[in-house]
This record gives sequence, C-alpha cells and structure tokens, in this order.
Amino acid sequence: MSFSMKIKEEIEGIYAKTLKERVAEIAGMTAVLKDLREEGYSFFLNSENRVLILKLFTLLDKTIRIKPYISVRLNPKSKHFTYSLGILSDYGEKGKVTLDFIGRREISSFSIDEFKSFIRGVFIAAGTMNNPNSSYRLEMILSDKKFAEVLVTALKALDVTGKIIQRKSDYVVYIKEAESISNFLTIIGAFNSVLEFENIRVLKEISNSVNRKVNCDTANIKKTVDAGLKQKEIIDFIDDAVGINSIDKKLQEVAVIRSADTDLSLAEIADLTVSNVSKSGVNHRFRKLEKIAKSLGWSE
Repeated sequence: MSFSMKIKEEIEGIYAKTLKERVAEIAGMTAVLKDLREEGYSFFLNSENRVLILKLFTLLDKTIRIKPYISVRLNPKSKHFTYSLGILSDYGEKGKVTLDFIGRREISSFSIDEFKSFIRGVFIAAGTMNNPNSSYRLEMILSDKKFAEVLVTALKALDVTGKIIQRKSDYVVYIKEAESISNFLTIIGAFNSVLEFENIRVLKEISNSVNRKVNCDTANIKKTVDAGLKQKEIIDFIDDAVGINSIDKKLQEVAVIRSADTDLSLAEIADLTVSNVSKSGVNHRFRKLEKIAKSLGWSE
C-alpha cells in the first residue's frame, strides 16, 4: 500500500463534530473534483479513489441527509476498480442548492477547525505523497491557479510552506520541507501517519549522520595515508641522493619514524619523538624535508 493511501485510509474515519466542519470537508472535496458531472438536478462522479467516494457518500448522508447511490465495476484492462457515486434528481432542487451553496464557501470565511476539515477534503480528492523512505514531497493537484494561490497563503498561516508549479493544465501545490509535511499531516488529523513519517525521518537523519561521519573518517584516513606515502618518497629520495645521515638530527628523527610506518598520523609521530615535539612541529620538519628534496631535484 502506498504512503498516500495509508494517509487517506486513516483520515477516512475522521468525522468532524460540527455541521460546519463536515460541510467544509465536503467543500474541500467538491472544490477540486474534475469528474463531477451535473445533469439537471442529478450529479455523478466516477473515480478509482475509493476513500473519496466512501467519505463523500457518508458526509452527504450524515450532513445534508442526501443518500447517494454507489456502484463498483472492475476495469478489465487496468484491473482497477472504478467507483461511481450519484445523486439522483429525486432530491430535486434541495440537492442542487445545497451543493451549490457548499461550493461557494470562501476559504477566508472558515474558522481554523473548518479550514482543517476543508484541507482534509482537498487532500482526499486531489492529494498524494511520496514514500518518505525515498523523498519528502506532498502534492495537491488543482485545476485553478487562483485557488492554488489562496490555499498556499492559508497553509502558510498554519506553518506549512507550500509552493506552486504548473504541470500541463494543472497547478500543483507541493510541500517538500519535512517540518511542513509533518505539520500538514497533523492539520488533517493523520496522526498515525505523522508518527510513521517522523520515525522514518529520524532514522534517515541518523543514517545520514553516520554516513557523513564514515565518509569524513575515510577521507581523513586517505589523507593521512597519502601524506605518509609522499613523505616516505621524499625521505627515500634524500637518502638516495645524499644519505639520510647528512641532514639535521631533528629531521632525521621524524624521517626514521616515518620510514618505519607510513600509516602513522602526525600526532602519533609527535608522541614517538624523543623531544616530544608538537604535531605542528612534526609538520614543520616534514616541510623542511620536502624543501631539501626539491633542492636536490625531487618533484611531485
């Protein structure tokens, strides 16, 4: 099951306490539906989104006492079920006027709780979310640019940062920041999904931190090994050219230690010196050795 479907199945069971909040959720769903077909006083909707059809059916029944009919058929090609919801003309003008009224509600007129119900309806009808194990991205695919802009502004007031991109004829409100996604899921009441998302997020951050540490340690080890091999090469060149015993005793000391082990760090070499020279002191002596080697004709 996709992460999107997990979220939708979780919020399918949420029914707001007040009539206004339930109406707001219906408004959220109907505001973004492309396949809602009107024929006189009848309305029809076909969708593969089972949660959308069932939630809309229940809300219409419990909220405005309109009981739609539902049918299900299997598409032989896609092997997916298509769910159909219809409001027949038996409800006459009551159904039409009610749905028209719901559709005219402005987001700015909603209370905070009504807006939460509204955005839950929008997500059920037009929302999707990537599996957070791969990437963080939540989207709502809308057909109206102005509606998308209003939605982004309203979400910002609830600490959710959304942006808009155009995809063919649609306007997609998308959220990529992990904190904003977590806040959005909390707003629509998907608390179990929030916990799962946060667990994945924490595990990914720990994994990334460990990987960074390993990569850093690996880079440091490589740097130490490369430096050690270079210093050994310099020492061998000097020894072949003039003899290691011909140079300063202090330089001889670090040269002998390095020749014995190319894997030692500067700090470890410093600990092995008789005079307990500092790490920077050891580095200074190797720079002197390199200068001598270059004067004798060595080059990298």
